[in-house]
Amino acid sequence: MTNSHVCDALARAAYLYDDSLKAKTGGFLRKFIRMMFHQGDPERPNCYEHYNPLTGYPSTYRGVDDYMHSWVVDLIIRYVVGIQPQTGDELVLDPLPMNLEHFTLDNLLYKGHRIKVTWREKKIDQEEEGYCVYIDGKIAAKRDGLERIRLELSRNNQQQPTK
Repeated sequence: MTNSHVCDALARAAYLYDDSLKAKTGGFLRKFIRMMFHQGDPERPNCYEHYNPLTGYPSTYRGVDDYMHSWVVDLIIRYVVGIQPQTGDELVLDPLPMNLEHFTLDNLLYKGHRIKVTWREKKIDQEEEGYCVYIDGKIAAKRDGLERIRLELSRNNQQQPTK
């Protein structure tokens, strides 16, 4: 939990006061997330309450590995994918530099729209290369690199919530 608070505070400082903190914060978040895999195995994710400060190994003695996962998901959506929630009818993305080859966030309901965001350092399968934002199944923005994107959302094309 402490790492989540520290990461959020660093990211806010980077966005509001000092752009040079973005790379350091991205590196911190990357290390924090990598710590949450048993022995570095991406097939074995975890999210324990606390970790050994010297080794980084989780506190497995309690047997609970589902603690504070919502904090981690929030950090990934806002700072890895870059979605910065807004009060108006716009979608703003501004990811931290994380040195990732690829990621996908799909089927996010945001202000009545279905959002998909992909990053591909190079083409993988049928996915577009670069940083791509899809709104309601249509590509709305594409950039070669991970950079800030601001899009106005159309009120006329809002999807109705499913029952």
